Amino acid sequence: MTPLAKYIWLIDLLQKSANGLTFEEINEKWLRHRRNTEDENIPILKRTFHNHINAIREEYGIHIECGPGYRYFINDSEKDINPIIGRLSVLSL
Repeated sequence: MTPLAKYIWLIDLLQKSANGLTFEEINEKWLRHRRNTEDENIPILKRTFHNHINAIREEYGIHIECGPGYRYFINDSEKDINPIIGRLSVLSL
């Protein structure tokens, strides 16, 4: 899976989550998503996860933050990120 595909997956996951997700919940969903692939049992390392968050903010202007209860969420309430996700999806093809 390319880094761009990972970014799209993470953005989409957090966008669909009403109350955000903990790092552990994200990792569980990641392992389920990667089931039946050659790297199926490899979780996301916390440092790698934060590198992804930083790259998403710097490259695409989408802010993922950690809030109460250590839950990660997209903090762009006034910004419509659907067009950004659409462009990223096209780029990943």
